[in-house]
Amino acid sequence: MKIGRTAQLILGLGIAGAGLYFFLRNVDMSKLKSELSETSAIDLALCAGLAVLTLALRSIRWRMLLPDIPGTNKNNLFSHVMISYMVNSVVPARAGEAVRALLLWRKNGYSPAVSIGSLIVERILDILVFMTFFVLPIFLLPTLAEFRRWAYVISAFIAGILVFFVLFAAFDKAITRLALHLISIFPERFRAGAREIGKQLATTLHWLTNPRRVASVVVLSVLTTACYPLMMIILLEKAGSFGFLEGMFSQAFAALGAAIPLAPGYVGTLHATLQYGLSLLGVKPEPAAALAILYHATNMIPITIIGLIYFFRTDMTFRQVTEAKQQLND
Repeated sequence: MKIGRTAQLILGLGIAGAGLYFFLRNVDMSKLKSELSETSAIDLALCAGLAVLTLALRSIRWRMLLPDIPGTNKNNLFSHVMISYMVNSVVPARAGEAVRALLLWRKNGYSPAVSIGSLIVERILDILVFMTFFVLPIFLLPTLAEFRRWAYVISAFIAGILVFFVLFAAFDKAITRLALHLISIFPERFRAGAREIGKQLATTLHWLTNPRRVASVVVLSVLTTACYPLMMIILLEKAGSFGFLEGMFSQAFAALGAAIPLAPGYVGTLHATLQYGLSLLGVKPEPAAALAILYHATNMIPITIIGLIYFFRTDMTFRQVTEAKQQLND
């Protein structure tokens, strides 16, 4: 059942409001104001720079993931990424992902299936790295030992995805043929279209057969995610015991909050989940709240400004943004 836009907005605002309630309920506002005022402009500028850098690295990785297909190009991927994250910051329901796929289709000549497939692969890679950044601190930090049972389960999930990637790299043609053969169970009227879409989706994994691309994707994936713990270290510089491992663990909670759909601009959901992750590391409510606010702001503000600049240089309208998913389906 589809949810109308008005209902989406109301539900999104409700989720954001609930997140903000849990985020602020145990925070002393005067102490929070003091924590926020003590952050230097240089630290904020450094974090803003890291926020833009991580999307620049993401656009380079996206170039590596996209297949080389005649009639397509890989121009302006950075602007596509900035526009999509800007849209995610101001529009609920993660509409930015659909906008990015639409831009890749309209501007770069990739089919909707390949455009969407490349973003699915990218999201899987993000999940792998975020999960790895979550489990490593649990195994290495004694204060997180109580979560090791969960870390083993998540590690098994990571291993399963990696095994599939290795198998596809070694037997890509055989796995593709098998997947296309399984499509034969579809009703006949859908079979031809499903096979064509299946072939196009398979091309989004061809980078796995190129060792140099695999190495580049791995390095870029780690660097992309590593920017976030660095931001947290800068914003919590007064907490001398807060290092990169603690930042890795915390950013996994921030990613979880950002992944919750509907809340406009991740407001509330990101703040509450990040604060909870920090509390597990012993960070007090007020410094944790200040970090969450500043972390969100230094990500959202520069990306929104740059994304809007790129957006106004395109021939897209805000109506096309809200209808991006429908246009891809058509």
